[in-house]
Amino acid sequence: MDFNQRDYFFQMQQMRQMPYSWMYPYQDLYMSEMETERDLQYLQQMYPADAKRMQKKVEEACDRLDYEGSMMYDEYPDRVSMLLMCDRIAEELRREDAEKQALDEARAPEEEMAEEPMQAMHAGRPGPPPPPPFDPGRRSLLEVLLYNEMYKRRCRRRQCRRFW
Repeated sequence: MDFNQRDYFFQMQQMRQMPYSWMYPYQDLYMSEMETERDLQYLQQMYPADAKRMQKKVEEACDRLDYEGSMMYDEYPDRVSMLLMCDRIAEELRREDAEKQALDEARAPEEEMAEEPMQAMHAGRPGPPPPPPFDPGRRSLLEVLLYNEMYKRRCRRRQCRRFW
């Protein structure tokens, strides 16, 4: 082998060895996704108590739908199904609120004893109207939380498919 061939052979071997950053251009993508997830969890801790309860119920509902072929991963999820899912979550929250209210009423018999004279004065009048079943503002927040959670899971699934 003469000098030129040896030099050419050495250059070809050098070209095969690419820098690490060129071979794996997405090396920081996993770490940035972890940072984003950690940041989101921190910000979700600052949610008001009612929104935290809703978020927890939404996550539980999405966990039940987290399987291959689920409507959550359809290209275009059905709006009616999404609204029915919101209705189910709202019903769970309404039921929990009713249970909590019943417990609070059971715990406060002493307060009722103090209010008996007041009730005698208002005996002929009907009580205040019951609150609406589920406030429209809370319902809208519930829908937004559900759609956001579904978006996160769909993105996460797409990311995983790309790398695995």
